[in-house]
Amino acid sequence: MKPYTVRLVFRILHGEDTHSGVFEEQIRLVFAESKEEADEKARAIGVAENFTLPQIETGFVKWEFVGILELNQVDDLSDGMLLTSISRETSDPKGFLKYLSHRESLQNEASEPVG
Repeated sequence: MKPYTVRLVFRILHGEDTHSGVFEEQIRLVFAESKEEADEKARAIGVAENFTLPQIETGFVKWEFVGILELNQVDDLSDGMLLTSISRETSDPKGFLKYLSHRESLQNEASEPVG
């Protein structure tokens, strides 16, 4: 079995708002004998991740599998290797950096021992 990275894309819908531009990208590791099998397994994961959660404000939040954005074979797994890279362009660099700092602080809080 060979390892593959796959980038799955989901659309997140809130209630009846079909004009929402919220998307989630998930990067997954899949083991398969071929690229075709990796694609099949990734699609099955995407379909299995379709779900709806009830919400008081909007009625529901729905994750809808859109498709596979990227599928790459990983030739040799090693500690610290780059699996994938995402570049983003923003019209608000300061706001994006503030968002990253906030996410990092939440991650650090979550990794601190309790007690």
